[in-house]
Parts: sequence; C-alpha cells; structure tokens
Amino acid sequence: MSSLDSYGTDEYLVNDKREMNGNRSNDAHPLFSGTHNDYLAKKEAKTMTPAERFVSIFFWVAVLSAVMLVSIVIASLVLQSRQNRLVSITSFPQSFRMSDGNVLNGIVTRPLNVKVARPVLLEMTSKRLGDASAAESWRVATELASRGLIVVQVDTYGSGSNNGPRATYPFSAIDIAYGVELVGQCASAVTGGNGHVGVFGLGIDATLAILVAQRSPEKLGAVVSLHPADDWFWLDAFKDGNFQPDLYQFMAEQLATLPQSPNYQLDQDYINWRYNMSLSEPFVFTLLQHQRHDTFWNTFSVDPSGIKVPVYLIGGIYNAHKDATLNLYSALAANPAISKVKVVLGPFGFQWPEEGPYGGNFNSRADVANWFKQWLSDDDDGFLREPDVTMYYRNYFIPGSSEGPITPPGGMTGYWRYEGWPIQRTYTEIYREGSLKTASLDSSLSFELGSAWGPLTGNTTALDSQSITFDLQPDVPVTLWLNGFVDFSLNVSASVSSLVNWNVRLEDVSPTGDVSLVTGCSLNEAMVRTNPNATIPASGSWHTLFGRMHYTTFKFMEGHTIRVAITTAASGMQWSSSAGAKFSVDFSTSTFNLPTVQPRTGLLARVPKFTTVSPSKPFVDITGFPYNRTFAVNAIATGPTTGTTSWLSSQGTYSNANDALFVGFVGQNITTSAQGAKMQHTSSATHVILTGVSSNTPDDPPGIGTLYLHDLLDQLQTQYTYGAVGQGVSTNSAAGAVPIPNLALDRHHWVQVTTTTTITSDDINFYVTSTRDAKSGTQTLPTQSASRVFPRDGH
Repeated sequence: MSSLDSYGTDEYLVNDKREMNGNRSNDAHPLFSGTHNDYLAKKEAKTMTPAERFVSIFFWVAVLSAVMLVSIVIASLVLQSRQNRLVSITSFPQSFRMSDGNVLNGIVTRPLNVKVARPVLLEMTSKRLGDASAAESWRVATELASRGLIVVQVDTYGSGSNNGPRATYPFSAIDIAYGVELVGQCASAVTGGNGHVGVFGLGIDATLAILVAQRSPEKLGAVVSLHPADDWFWLDAFKDGNFQPDLYQFMAEQLATLPQSPNYQLDQDYINWRYNMSLSEPFVFTLLQHQRHDTFWNTFSVDPSGIKVPVYLIGGIYNAHKDATLNLYSALAANPAISKVKVVLGPFGFQWPEEGPYGGNFNSRADVANWFKQWLSDDDDGFLREPDVTMYYRNYFIPGSSEGPITPPGGMTGYWRYEGWPIQRTYTEIYREGSLKTASLDSSLSFELGSAWGPLTGNTTALDSQSITFDLQPDVPVTLWLNGFVDFSLNVSASVSSLVNWNVRLEDVSPTGDVSLVTGCSLNEAMVRTNPNATIPASGSWHTLFGRMHYTTFKFMEGHTIRVAITTAASGMQWSSSAGAKFSVDFSTSTFNLPTVQPRTGLLARVPKFTTVSPSKPFVDITGFPYNRTFAVNAIATGPTTGTTSWLSSQGTYSNANDALFVGFVGQNITTSAQGAKMQHTSSATHVILTGVSSNTPDDPPGIGTLYLHDLLDQLQTQYTYGAVGQGVSTNSAAGAVPIPNLALDRHHWVQVTTTTTITSDDINFYVTSTRDAKSGTQTLPTQSASRVFPRDGH
C-alpha cells in the first residue's frame, strides 16, 4: 500500500494539515506533492489579518442586507399590488369653467401613470381646500389616488380660492347646479379619466353630494356620502325643531368670511363678496328668518327618488345626522333603479371611521375605493354579494365624569355585524306601567347632553337628580341588546300655557350608580303642532305627545336598570323655555317601545370583513410644519351668586399648507338663567394667516429668545383659550385679541379676520348683534356691524 492510500480520506488529509499548521512547519509533506495537493496546502496555510477579516465580514453583511432590502421591496410591491394600492401619485391645481362663465378652482390628485384610464371622483366643499381643510382633504385624496382613482376636489362658489359672493347658508342652489356640470367636466376634461364619475363628501359636503346625485347627471356612476342630512332643518339648523347655533355653525360663518386664498388680499372684491355685512348677512340672520320648515329649506332637503346609481352611506351614532343614514337607506332601497345601497352605522362623530376616537375603526377609505371601482371600472369587489346594512353593537362602558370624556381611556368595545333593515327578528319591549310624577324643572340645566345628543359627556348622574325620572326596568333579568329607534307616547301637563320643550332620554344605570346616556330626543311642541289650527294646550291640561328617540345601539347588562329621564331644557342644543313652572308626566298612561335584538353568534353571525390594510396616511405629509396641532376645551361652570350656568367651549387649529401658516380659533359661551327663558350665546372666531411660511421656515435663531413663530403661536393660543378664573368659572379671552408684535409678522404678509356674534333672548324676541373685523400688515378695514331683532317663533 502506498503512503497515499494509508491516509484513507480527504478528512484525514485536512486533519493532518491542521497539525502541520499548528506546528508552524514549512517542511514538505509527501502527501502534498503534485498540482492539486500544492493548491490545498497553500489554501489551508493562508491566514487573514484582522483588517481583512473585518472587510470580509462587512462585505457579506452588506450583500445579505441588499438581498433582504430587495426582497422587502418586492414583497411590498406584491402586497400593494394585491391591495390595489399604487406608490406613485401626483397632485396639481386645475380650474373648471362653468357654462355661465364663472370659474371654480380645484385640486386633482391622481396616479402618475396616465396611460391607464381610471375613474374620477368629485368632492365639492365649502371648508376651504387651500388652508382650513387642506390636511384632511390631502389625506383622503392620497389614499383614494393610491388605490388607482383620480380625485378632483373643488371649492364651492364664493368660498376658499374662488371668486364670487359667498353662499347664504352654507351652500346654495348654484352649488348643486355647478356640481352637475362638474360631473360632466370630470368625465371629459380630466386627463386619464375613463369617462365614469363618482361623487363623495362628508357632513355638509355629503349632503351636497346627495343633492347633486338626485339631479341624475348623465356620467355619474356611484355615490359615497358620510354623515349626510336628508333634511337640513330638522337634523342640523334646528335640531329636533329647536333653535341653537353651535360651534360648527360659527366656524362655517368664519370660513365663509375669510379672504380668497392663496393671496388673502383685503381688496374690493373681498369687501363686496365676503366682508360687507349689508351684502352678505351672517348665517344666523338667515336661520332666524326661517324658524319654520318653509320653502327656503327645500334647497337643502333630499328627494332620493331622483337617484339612480349605487349609494354607499356611512353614519355615526355620535353626531346629529345619525337618523338620516337609515332614512335615506329605506328610501333608496325601495328604488328599483338602484342596484345597490350600502350602509355602515358605527360609533363615529363627523369623521372618517379610521379617525374616530370612540372605537369600531376600520379603513373606510380602502372600502370606499373598492366601492367606486366596483361601479366605475367593472372591478368585482363582491359588494353585490354582501348584505346591505352593517351595524356596530355598542357594549356597556363605564361613563366618564360629568365633564370628562364620553368613553373610558380604554375606548369603547362592541361588535360589527351584517344586518337587514328593518331587523326582522327585533322584539319590542313595551313598558307602560308607572306613576304620576311632578317637578319644577330648571331651564338652565342639561349642558351635559351636548349639542346633538352626542353627548358632551357620558355621565348624567348629577343631571338625573334634577330631572323627572322613571325606572322602566329596575333590574334587567338578562342581557338586552338595543338596536333601532325607541318610540314612545308621553302624557304630560304644564302649569304654563306657553309651548314647552320636552327632552326625553333613555339611560343605563349600573349597580354602582353610574348613569350612562343611551339616546334621547327633544319635542318642541311648537314644531310638533305645525298645523296653524292646532290647539295649544291650556295651562294645566293633560295631552299626549308622540315621539321617537334617535337611532342607537347599546348593551343593557344583567342587573342594570333601564331608566327614562325628562327635562324641559337641553341648553347645549336648544334655546331655553319657560322656567319656574310645574311640569307633570303620567307614566301610567305613557308607553315606551324598546327594540331589542339578540346579535347572531357562531355560524349564524355575519361579520363584515372590512379592509384593515394600510394606515391611511398620505405619501407626502403636507402638514409637516412643526406647529401643526389642534386643541379643544369644554367646561361647564356655575355662577354661585348669579344663578347662571355656562357652557364654555373652544377649538383651535394650527396648520401649514401652500406656504401659509393658518391659525384658527373658534369659541362659544352659552349662558342660561334659572329665572326664565333668558339665554345668551356669544361666539367669537379668529384666524391669523401668515403667507410665505413653508415647512423649511426657521424658528428662533440660536441664542435669541422668543422672537419668532413659536412665540407668536404660544401667545395666540393663550389669548384664544378659556382660562380658569376664580371658583371654576371660566372666561373667554378671545374677544378683541390682536396679533402680538412679533418678528414673524414683520417678515411675512399677515391677515387677521374676526367674527363675533351675540344672541340674547327673552320670552318674546331674539336680539342679535354680529360684527366682522379684518386687518393686515398694511391696512385695517372698517368694522362691519349689524343688529337685528327676530320674534321667537316657538323657540
């Protein structure tokens, strides 16, 4: 056997060579003679320096990282493709000339690829695209555009960036007509469009979208409407038939008064179109001229019979328009010309569901994008195979304090379920046993109920002690789920002949004594008895009122108590009625019908599969300026010596859009008197606008204190925020505030506009005073002021 054969394997060769390296021997070994063995010997003998080893490790780490990065990018693109979400989008201004020669300015947000024909979506808004709603509008547009849609957002006539006189309140018939024209132009004049158009909107813009759709534009293919009002009088301007201007109405008044963006010039056009009070009256004047549902309100009332395209409705339990969603659904679903009506009702205020603070959030923009693609580009997203109605069943939650949040820190919990409407398996619990109860009710109470049965707070424990209450079910034997409208008849009497507001609420009382507001409604007898020949009840006479509480869902837990509570005041959402009288309710002859239903579980449960992918954030955050923030203040204060109660509320917004810093504040102070129907509502709204301020604008230079933007904003917020004074009584320091001398104002063109309205009343009249002030760095316009007296038409 040769010496080579005696080693047997390559493994042995390696081991032998390691021994040689370990002995630091350079002697030739008989096994390593020849070409191949010489190569092995050199390879095994070579050693790396520390520097070479570091470079080698770094190289392979870099290679692996690059491979992982490419893999992530590919996976991301695949996922985005599966979600129909694109990466490359663009945004640019575009103007549209109407048939009468007027021009409307808008913003188009679209995918970059113009070779693919895509549906076009139209949103018309009075909320000012260029500044006040720039961030919200951008978030919505980028999400929809990223999913393959072209979004066209346009300021309404006379608002934002457009010329022309402002609307009377807060949009007019001309906006509806222009909307119909814009649908046609979006089908033909927007690059890359496939000829099919959808309309959408939120709040008042949602109502405008519905009103445009009912005109049946030829190219309109689908509608999405978030929180619309089918009747603007009953659901917004006069909630439940009651006059009460709220914070949003005064914000709308302020936005309608601001100068035209983006230059914000206080020129003659501005004076004629928006500032001169004799040419453009305040919205509140319009309201008080139309205290009844007259022909003026027909412009804002929906007639669903004209709609012939699929409609997606989103409603919120925590806003004033909740009933409209189901009202519209019932009317639209009965129209055989409409192939599909989709409804989602959840615990939302006036916001997109992904932005709601109360729970039940989902990516509604992804769902909306799929909805439009279903009808405008023949993408089958399965909507025809889904049930029409999706509802959120609210679980019981521990309410906050009397001035705290309506939900606990952990948020609300509940269940999404597909349903039919009306729900066929609903069982109506009828309560008709009770007793006669009489009380003197204070007309300065009930700020806790908020402005739209929202409520302001979730805890009405203190309010119950000053209400007429009756426990319908003192100890719930089994868990009850409520879903629907609570119908009732109320046998009442009052010791005054003047008409009265009856506020009826349904509550949950926990074993620990916490009282949660579930739902409620107001009955203004002046509005209930709209027949001019109807007999006004005589003082002390008994009569029956029929009512329906606003839509809600709620879970009454076993062992809890179901309660009805009644007041004749809800000062946050209606003008006070007479006080000092005796009010009686005979619960033995009153009835309350509670629609209870057991949610399906297990295999019978129909749970919607909402799209949850994507955080719904814009690709480029145009609100990147370091001072973007909002604040809100709410407080209820009682004057211990004056016998008055006040609700103080304030909202502020800082935003940066189109190289302008947009700082806005709106506040209100509602004061009621326990002595009668006297009430005062003072609102003040101010905007300070600095042009030429970009996201790259520097703050204070190093080493120099409080000279620039952060100082200006901090002091402005101090001025416009309610500050505590004395025993928990707050005051509004916003009225009459002016910009603080500041380096920021010296370096930039600035404009300040302030609107203030004070409404007071007695038993007979409303007394209204409204003012407007506008100034800039170079001029101050004469103050506009007007005072009017309006008879109280049952309010």
